[in-house]
Amino acid sequence: MADKIFDIITNLKNKCLDKEISIQKEYSLSPAEYNGLLSVEPGTIYSCNQLSKKLGLSISRSSRVLEKLIRNGYFKRIRDKEDRRVLKVTLTEKGLNIRRKINKKIDECEKDILRRFQKPELFLLENTLNKLSDIFIPN
Repeated sequence: MADKIFDIITNLKNKCLDKEISIQKEYSLSPAEYNGLLSVEPGTIYSCNQLSKKLGLSISRSSRVLEKLIRNGYFKRIRDKEDRRVLKVTLTEKGLNIRRKINKKIDECEKDILRRFQKPELFLLENTLNKLSDIFIPN
């Protein structure tokens, strides 16, 4: 085998990241905003703490990302009735629309990959990728 497995995986990861960066640029989103839009469930209300955990960011960093998402109309603020200091957020219709567009781009990319394989190859590919993923789980 000429290429090392790790190099192949790194190359594949970089190609996926390039695709994500392309989508982010198309919609003028930072990586954190992109992740914010994709990490929330439509119709769900999140506290700032919940959102920062979902994004894997500090509360101060996630609050800056959240402010930009609110300013751009992708999220809206919801005040807690019991404690007015608590800020909660949810996706707006505009946020849902851009999330759908992003997911459509991701689905198109996946379809482009899948159409290049025959069914038996897809089964083997999926099993191999899942096995690789399991290997990378920290002990």
